[in-house]
Formats: sequence, structure tokens, C-alpha cells
Amino acid sequence: IRVIAAGIGQWLDGGKVEAFDPAGGLLTRDLWFDSWGLGLSAQILAKRNRDQKLAQRIPLINRIYRDKLIYLRAGLSSWIKHTLKSLVGRARFAAEIRIDDQLLKLDAVNDIVVKGTLLYGGDWIFAPEGKPDDGKFAVIIVKNSAAWGAAATASHLAHAFQGNPS
Repeated sequence: IRVIAAGIGQWLDGGKVEAFDPAGGLLTRDLWFDSWGLGLSAQILAKRNRDQKLAQRIPLINRIYRDKLIYLRAGLSSWIKHTLKSLVGRARFAAEIRIDDQLLKLDAVNDIVVKGTLLYGGDWIFAPEGKPDDGKFAVIIVKNSAAWGAAATASHLAHAFQGNPS
């Protein structure tokens, strides 16, 4: 509220997502900024949101189980569940993404994240050159759970070790 009251503003790129049924009928259309995803990342956020609501109702727990801790637990538990589902082939999906009039057809994908801002999950930077108002989105496509963990870890480590390593 103080930031808004001080008149500080920030332009953000906005995106539009549309989902279609197999026959091509529009299921839903929505606008978004910051990030959008489906697959594992969406499951992690849904779990984090459920856990956050539950923790907020428990007085002592809500002081400890919050912020990165709640996100970490949601990430780990969702990743484990998703990895187990992947073993029997039930965690992957097919998708078509249109980017600037180019159609990208994907089979057996684990996760798709589209980023309009620099940080993902408060820690990871997948596109360090990205700006929140550059008219571009970073698209992260992950084929399996192991690749998702490797991408997130590599991004996190690259961000953590930028600058002077002394």
C-alpha cells in the first residue's frame, strides 16, 4: 500500500492464455502477468496455496511454516508425487504453443512455465536478460521430473554464484 501511495509504478508485460478442447472449442481464456504454467509448476503452486491457507489458521504454526519453507515443502512433495506418476506414464501431457505465429507441438511434457518477470518461485532466474516490461516472455519446457529438478537447480546455482566468488 505504501508503494502505491508513493506513486511508484512498474510496467509489466501481460499475456493471454487460451485452452481448447480436442475438437478445437474454446474452454477458457485468461489474462496474466508474472508467470503462467501447467503441469508440475501449477501443482506446486496449488499445493503451496492450500498449505498456506491451512497454516494461516494455526496460530503457532503460521509463524514458522511460511514463505520459502512452505514453498519448499510444496515443491518437494509435488515433485515426488509427480515423479512417481511419471514412472507409470501418467504425469506427462501434450501441448501446442503458439509463439509469434510459430506453432510448437510438444509430446510427453512434464511442465511448461511462461515467465514475464525475472524471478520464478522467489529464487530461480531462468532468463537473466529478461525484463518485466520488454515485450517478451521466457518459456521453460520441461520433459520430465529429473530435467525439472536439474533446470531449477542450475538456474538457482547460476544466480547464487554470480558476481565475485570471494
